[in-house]
Amino acid sequence: MSAVIPLHRCAPLGPGDRVGSFVLVEPLGTGGMGEVFLAEHESLGRRVAIKILHAEHRHNARMHERFAREARIAGRVVHENVVAVTELHALPDGRPYMVMEYVDGVDVCEHAADGLSLVELVSLGTQIAEALNAAHRAGVVHRDLKPSNILVTDDGRIKLLDFGVARVTHGENDRLTQTGQVLATPSYMSPEQATGEPVDARSDLYSLGVILWELAVGARPFEGRSFGEWVLLHATHEPLAPSRAERRLVSGEIPEALDAAILRCLAKRPEDRFASAAELREALAAIVGPPVLAEPAARERRWPLIVAGVAAFVAVLGLSAAARHVSKAIGPSPARVSPPSATSAAAPMEFDPVEIAPAAASSFAPTIVKQTHPAKRRPAVPARVREERVREERVREERVREERVREDRTPPAHDDGELPATAIKDPFAP
Repeated sequence: MSAVIPLHRCAPLGPGDRVGSFVLVEPLGTGGMGEVFLAEHESLGRRVAIKILHAEHRHNARMHERFAREARIAGRVVHENVVAVTELHALPDGRPYMVMEYVDGVDVCEHAADGLSLVELVSLGTQIAEALNAAHRAGVVHRDLKPSNILVTDDGRIKLLDFGVARVTHGENDRLTQTGQVLATPSYMSPEQATGEPVDARSDLYSLGVILWELAVGARPFEGRSFGEWVLLHATHEPLAPSRAERRLVSGEIPEALDAAILRCLAKRPEDRFASAAELREALAAIVGPPVLAEPAARERRWPLIVAGVAAFVAVLGLSAAARHVSKAIGPSPARVSPPSATSAAAPMEFDPVEIAPAAASSFAPTIVKQTHPAKRRPAVPARVREERVREERVREERVREERVREDRTPPAHDDGELPATAIKDPFAP
C-alpha cells in the first residue's frame, strides 16, 4: 500500500478553475468516489469529462489507489460503446483526476421513460451486450451495471462507464476487491454478489437482465426495502416473465423469445445463464429478425462481386442486342465455317467483328450478294440485243444534243440592250 499523501490545502473546485490543460465548465454529477465536471481544453476547445477524487478522501491512500486502478481498468477496455479514458494526473493538492470522453446523453431508463418499440429495446440491449463483451474479453467484470452507468446519446448509441468497482479476472493483482466484499448496487446485483461469492462475467449478465426487465416493463422485477431484503429477493425469488407484468413500457406485444432471453439472464445459478455476452447479443438480435450483424465484413466483401457480376451480365446483354441490330441493318453475313463451341450457352458470345462494327460500303463486293442470293440472278442478255440498245441510246443522246444547240442559237427578246446569254456562253458562235 502506498504512503498517505500529505496535503495542506484542498480548496473546492468549480466552474472557471483550471485542471491541467483544461478549464472546468460545469459539474456533471457526483458519486461515492469522486465528482465529475465538464471541461474544455484551453487551447484546442475540445470538451471532455474530468473525474476528480472527493476532497474527503484526500488523506485516504487506499482511495487514491482505487481511483488510479479504475482509470487503468477503464483504459484497457476499448470499444465504441465504452467511454474512453485518456489521461490520469494529479492536482497540486495531490488528488488524482482522470480525463474521459465526454458523452452528451441521459441514463438508459430516463431515455426509455416515454416508451420504447421492440426494435429500440433490442437495439439498446444488443449494444449493452456488445460493451460487456468487450470488457469481458479484456478480462474485466464490471460488477456495478445499472442504468445510471449506461448513457444513451441522441442518436440512440449507448456508452458504458464507471469501472470503479470492476474486477480484473487475470493479469493483475486484484487485492482491492477480494471475495467476500459486496461492492454493487443492491437492486441490480447478482445472487452471487449478494452473498459475497466469487463472480465472473455471468454476474454482469444477471444485472443486464434486471435492466432489460425494467426497460420492457417500466419497473424492476423485485422491490426491496433494505439490503437484507434485496439479498433475499435476488437469491430466492423467481421473477415473472415481462409479458405477464401488470404494466408495460415497450409498445405492442412482448414476444416469447424476449421473455426467454430476459429470464435466462435472471437465472439464479450462473451456469443456467447465457455463457457469454456475445451469446446474449445474438439471442436478442434474432428476436427482431436474422442476425444481420453476424458477419458484416464478409457481407461488405460480397457486395463488389455482386455488382461486378450484374455489370458483366448487363454488358453481355447490350452486346447481344447491338449485334442483332447491326445484323438486321446490313443483311445476312457471308457463309462461314465456325469452330464448334464447347457449350451451347457460350455460342451467342462468339460475335463476328464485321457484324459488331460494319465496314465501309465499298468493302461489300457484288459477289457477296450474288453468292448469298443465288436464286435471284438476272439472265444473261444476248450480244446482238446489247448492241442494238447501245445504238438506240446514242441516237437518243444525239437528238437531245441537237435540240439544245438549236435552243441556244435562238436569241431571246431583250428590251434593256444587254447581250444575249448565248453571246456570253459561246462568243465564237455564228
